[in-house]
Amino acid sequence: MNNSPTILVLDAGGTNLVFNAVQHGQVTGTPVILPAPSENLETFLQKLIAGFKTVNNQNGSKAKAISFCFPGPADYKNGIIGNLENLPFFRGGVPLKKILEHHFNIPVYINNDGDLFTLGEALGGILPEINRQSKKQYKNLLGVTLGTGFGGGIVINNKLLPGDNSAAAEINRMSSIINRNQSVEEVLSIRGIRKLYAEKAEIDVIASPEPFDLYQIALGDKTGNQKAAISAWNTFSTVLADAIANAITLTDSNVVIGGGLSGAHPLFLPKTVELLNGYF
Repeated sequence: MNNSPTILVLDAGGTNLVFNAVQHGQVTGTPVILPAPSENLETFLQKLIAGFKTVNNQNGSKAKAISFCFPGPADYKNGIIGNLENLPFFRGGVPLKKILEHHFNIPVYINNDGDLFTLGEALGGILPEINRQSKKQYKNLLGVTLGTGFGGGIVINNKLLPGDNSAAAEINRMSSIINRNQSVEEVLSIRGIRKLYAEKAEIDVIASPEPFDLYQIALGDKTGNQKAAISAWNTFSTVLADAIANAITLTDSNVVIGGGLSGAHPLFLPKTVELLNGYF
């Protein structure tokens, strides 16, 4: 008899809400994907409840807890979500943990998406893989996520560094090397790469293609302004390299990159690494 508890999980981004059930550290059943954009907080909360219900029902057993990633700023210990840039209907401190615990009557644990990404890579991902191939054993890791926004996480001595206010590794607040009056997230995000292309192609940002299309245009696999697309990804590399370079002066660690935009790594990673290995 399998007595391992089932945990309901969620990856909540500004684009999609991806629900799963996990048992024995493995995903069970089929992921449930709902669009994150919502008209208001009530509609968004209804999606959360519906997603968790669907995953729990298809799993065939009552879940013992809910654990998921969610953007900050937030008081993660108490599950209170602050004012979010990418989900603007979260304002004034939303007690998301209590809302879900009241509805499902099971414990709910919420943490930062960048933090949990980094912790997972440190304990069961890239860091153990590096250590298997290295005489030197590494215990520290900086994680960065490229997607709807720009996120981060820090693991020191194999333990997550949350900070006194659950706001450690909020590297999206760094100023951009190409415009010190803007944060790096204005470049290192879905909206950022679209805006870069629009500026270089001299078109309205509304008409700018989605990141995957920009990836294909830069490779010459899709019709578009290839020169502008390549230039946009090069600028993306410059800003990313500067952000990582500043962050790792504090962590002295390996770096892992994730998130939806990381799929375009052939276009931005070589230059990013080149710049990281360069001089002032």
